[in-house]
Amino acid sequence: MDAKLIMIIGIALFVLLGFFVFVNKKGKRTMNYRAFFVIGVTWLPIGIAIQNYVLGVAGACFMVLGLANKKKWKEEPDWKDMSPEIRRKKLIIMGVLTAVLILGILLFIILR
Repeated sequence: MDAKLIMIIGIALFVLLGFFVFVNKKGKRTMNYRAFFVIGVTWLPIGIAIQNYVLGVAGACFMVLGLANKKKWKEEPDWKDMSPEIRRKKLIIMGVLTAVLILGILLFIILR
């Protein structure tokens, strides 16, 4: 992929993300900048590893946005402070994601 195209896509993603942040300031919802940072930390190395530089640039933009707003990060409650219903939901989500990860690794090994 051409370097100019990657730059244009990265700038477009950054402008689009800035637009959403600007529009969101008028509303009552708050942004979860910690989630943006986590998405960026995940997408950047994946984009580099699979040589999808658009994904890497988007990850870098998310990381920068998350780090620029680090003071606004939301702290999640400790496990002991959560209600039993929320704990159960989180355990189910973690279990499903772990099962999907294991199945994906097994399929990768078998189909390789």
